[in-house]
Amino acid sequence: MRGERDLDESIYRGAFERIDTPSFIADTGFVIRDMNAAGLAFTGYEYDEIVGQSATTVATDEEVYADIVDTVVGGEPWSGDFELQTKDGRTVIGQGSAAPIILDGETRGFVAVFIDKTKEREYQNTAEVLGRLLRHDLRNDLNALYG
Repeated sequence: MRGERDLDESIYRGAFERIDTPSFIADTGFVIRDMNAAGLAFTGYEYDEIVGQSATTVATDEEVYADIVDTVVGGEPWSGDFELQTKDGRTVIGQGSAAPIILDGETRGFVAVFIDKTKEREYQNTAEVLGRLLRHDLRNDLNALYG
């Protein structure tokens, strides 16, 4: 098992709590059992508000959520675009990843991480709009010259 058993459980706990990427651990029923500090800050929930809630509390797209569940229940990791709902109702666009937690050949739960790509998506949308406006203005100017 690649030496996992050589490290004390507190090392894993410390790594999960200190990583600067919003993350949570869910049980096999997809109930959130732990969320790191970055996840709490990102979602706006207090620990006691989110722990014990279904992962659907933060998932906004039912189709993507179903794909995640199907993939990780099948024992495979999932990654892709994902939308997350914060406590204050904001929808955050990002890249998500989820994987089964398998111990001694048995799935014991799931871990999920989320990277916010909202600003990147906003910049991309702005660039597309500006590109369309520029092309439109250039076409109008060229049409006037040809006319």
